[in-house]
Amino acid sequence: MKKYKYLVVNGCSYVQGVGCENAKEDRFSKLLSDKLQCKEINLSKSGGSNDRMIRVTYQWVKENIDKVDETLFIMGFTELFRMDLYSNVYKSFIRGSEMFKKNSSSLAERIGCGKDELQQYSEFLLKYLINGDILLDRLIQQSELLNSFIGNKARVIFFSSILGVGYKQVNNINNMKEAPINTFSVEDMKNIEFFKIDNHDNWKRFIESNDEEYSGGHPTSEHNKILSDKLYEYINA
Repeated sequence: MKKYKYLVVNGCSYVQGVGCENAKEDRFSKLLSDKLQCKEINLSKSGGSNDRMIRVTYQWVKENIDKVDETLFIMGFTELFRMDLYSNVYKSFIRGSEMFKKNSSSLAERIGCGKDELQQYSEFLLKYLINGDILLDRLIQQSELLNSFIGNKARVIFFSSILGVGYKQVNNINNMKEAPINTFSVEDMKNIEFFKIDNHDNWKRFIESNDEEYSGGHPTSEHNKILSDKLYEYINA
């Protein structure tokens, strides 16, 4: 097995370690970095989108080009209907995980706009400009481009934290609810290295199938330990 000096991981709250008793010590990336005897660099952010994951990883590579060939990258896909937003008011990127939820007052505050203004814009997007199939196609394209950008110098492993568990396509925020995105398939990821957790396309479904006491929510410390073991076995195969 190749000896790595750095482990760079990115994704949403699942990858950040939310749900663990001690996120920085118990999350799968820290446990895996200990097994690999390398430095953990966790770029994840709670509520982060797939666009943010790719943008921030790309920036890290550009700024650390001398470290890339000694780095293992692991990217965790999140749900499709999240947006990577930039506020012209505050001159900074902000997470848009509440973009298509009825209670979006906190997002409006982060953007610097009114709640009603944001809801009208969100409903306009849903009705006229947002399509789940197109979002998935775009995610695959972005992932393949990132993989090509890094792949000739380092290994990039993608997996799904909750992609395929997110929201179904509707045209009104009031009708948004949790539902499977049936168009997602591991076969769509054939041009990148996609880690399938046993026979499950995403981590959440794996947990649901293997932990009878799991009632939803974020992965626990034990769930993270199991994932780190499976990733280590996969990397060493």
